[in-house]
Amino acid sequence: MNQIEELQGRIQAALERIGTGTAALQEAREADKVKAAEVAAEAAKAAEAAAAGAATAEIEQALEEEKLANAQLEERVKVLRARLQEAGNQAPAANEDIAAMEAELQLLRNEAGDPAEKEALRGEVARLKGSWKPRQIPPPVTRKRWKTSCLRPRLPMTA
Repeated sequence: MNQIEELQGRIQAALERIGTGTAALQEAREADKVKAAEVAAEAAKAAEAAAAGAATAEIEQALEEEKLANAQLEERVKVLRARLQEAGNQAPAANEDIAAMEAELQLLRNEAGDPAEKEALRGEVARLKGSWKPRQIPPPVTRKRWKTSCLRPRLPMTA
């Protein structure tokens, strides 16, 4: 019986060692899972940072393009404002010219309103139409006409 108790003690000690080993293995597995999760989280963070970096680079590029376009538009606005200012400075002179032309038009209307003046103008127009003759335009020189004019026999001059 003594041997049985001794064997039982040995078996129990072996079972305790096995239980301790399995607990250690389970803890190691859990630690590996935690490390794998940490590595995956770090990889995800690195991927997010890379994507954010790429997005940031794109946004910065777009910002630079917008700044350039804005500068060009501001320059155009300056040019247009300068042109508008020049046009505003020239407008009073143009208004004076328009006023002078309107006054001249009014004078011409008053003169043309005179019936005797109208009859005189109509008579002058009729006279000019009667004496007008269309202008005679010579035909263009063609190659054939040029050759014939150059190839005419010339008569010797006699004295």
